[in-house]
Amino acid sequence: MPHRMEVIAKAHEDTLQWIFKEPEAIHKPWDSFVQWLRKGGGIYWINGKAASGKSTLMKYISDHPTTMKNLNIWLSNFEYSTRQLVTGRFFFWNSGILEQRSQTGLLRSLLYEILNAQKDLIPGVFASE
Repeated sequence: MPHRMEVIAKAHEDTLQWIFKEPEAIHKPWDSFVQWLRKGGGIYWINGKAASGKSTLMKYISDHPTTMKNLNIWLSNFEYSTRQLVTGRFFFWNSGILEQRSQTGLLRSLLYEILNAQKDLIPGVFASE
C-alpha cells in the first residue's frame, strides 16, 4: 500500500516551528502543543480547509525530535517509567485505496506500526484461545 506520508511535501524548518512555541497570552489562537505532549489527556485537534497544510504540519510534528523529547517527558510521569515509548502515524488519503481512507485502514496501519516496533507484544495480540 503506497504511503500517503511519502507524497506530502517536507516543510521548511522555520515555517512550522510555531507549533512548539507557547502561544502568546493575548492572542491565544491555539492551546500549547508542547504542554499537551507533556501532560497528555484528550485529543489535540488540528483542523483546517482542504490543502491548508494539515498533513504537512502532521508530518513535521511526527518527524520532529522535539515531539519525541516531550513525549518522553510525559512517559517519565508514570510509575513504571521503564516502558518504551511507541508511536504510530497514519495519514488519511481521499484519493487513495480504501484502506487509506477508512477507519479500518487506520486501525490496521497503527496496529502494524506498534507491533513492528514492539514484536514482543505479538503473542498477546494474536494469542490462540
